Amino acid sequence: MKNYPYCIMIVVFLILNALAFSQNTKHEIDSINFISYEKVVSNLGKSAEIFTKNLNKARAISYPRGEGIALSNLALVYYLKGNYDKSTQYHIESFKIFADNKMYSELSNAYGEYGYQLKRRDLNKAVAYMQEALNIAAEHDIPESSLGKLFDNYGVLKEMGSNPDSALLFYNKALEIKKKNK
Repeated sequence: MKNYPYCIMIVVFLILNALAFSQNTKHEIDSINFISYEKVVSNLGKSAEIFTKNLNKARAISYPRGEGIALSNLALVYYLKGNYDKSTQYHIESFKIFADNKMYSELSNAYGEYGYQLKRRDLNKAVAYMQEALNIAAEHDIPESSLGKLFDNYGVLKEMGSNPDSALLFYNKALEIKKKNK
């Protein structure tokens, strides 16, 4: 019993050390997940490798946000590589993680990205996913400042669907948001 306080100190130290490690790892995962688009597309093979490692790190520490964003990044990489089946698989996995963890801003963004990626393969599905993205944003009060890209991309879909008036409406919404955010 003499060593009891010492054992408690060791347990507390280990717990605090694990928490600090976890926070550092989360920060590292987030940093990698937000690599610029230009860097991602400059070397798709390397990007796939980096985001796969990042996905595994996020899974190892049970970090759903990091996992979902890594999956979204992998979906983008495989879309750009022309592997649409693998891209779709990663998108669907990210949707589930974001929905299960009530990460509605990320979910809205993921639906919007997938919809935009479908534009040349199935315009009707693309519009449906984009509408779902907008519905999620509205239902969960996603700040308008986060919706500029979504409105811009939806404008593209409307334009591709020969609906120039709607396209202009969404382009103007996107432009207004982008001006506010400078």
